[in-house]
Amino acid sequence: MARMLPPTPRADTKSASEREYFAIIEQDLGDDWIVLHSLGLMVHATKPWAELDFVLIGPTGVFCIEFKGGGVERFNSVWYYTDRNGNTDSTEEGPFEQVGTGSSALFKFLSKKGVMNRVCLGYGVATPDIVFRVEGPDIVPRIVYDERTELSAFQRICADWLTIGMKTSRHEARS
Repeated sequence: MARMLPPTPRADTKSASEREYFAIIEQDLGDDWIVLHSLGLMVHATKPWAELDFVLIGPTGVFCIEFKGGGVERFNSVWYYTDRNGNTDSTEEGPFEQVGTGSSALFKFLSKKGVMNRVCLGYGVATPDIVFRVEGPDIVPRIVYDERTELSAFQRICADWLTIGMKTSRHEARS
């Protein structure tokens, strides 16, 4: 069982999916993993503050996961997120951009501390309530974990990023 930090979901976590998958991630990963939930980033290329939903730290690397519960759609470059109550919010920032820039900020921070030598950094987007059907050049289907994905799929993230290649993840993290 992974070590979760904090040990329970934060009280202000609005996402039901994040709260639900907190326990699933904890059970799925072994005791050689540490998982940070709702990691705040004070250093970000485009925001004064950003947040990563989950950061999985284990023997094969560091992996950031962005959760989007409910519906996820994109029309004319605008992303629409519909929660379980039918409320819809919109933004121009998609989940891949959100987790990609957040993981890049984390990579840069950890690199300055000398932590990222020979460690794979990767990320993924989880949409557990829907089949993710959005397509585009900014979307990597292989790192989408949706309702078709087994609940115990988080270990797959490591294999996917190692297959994609450390060189790719380091290049994307520096962009």
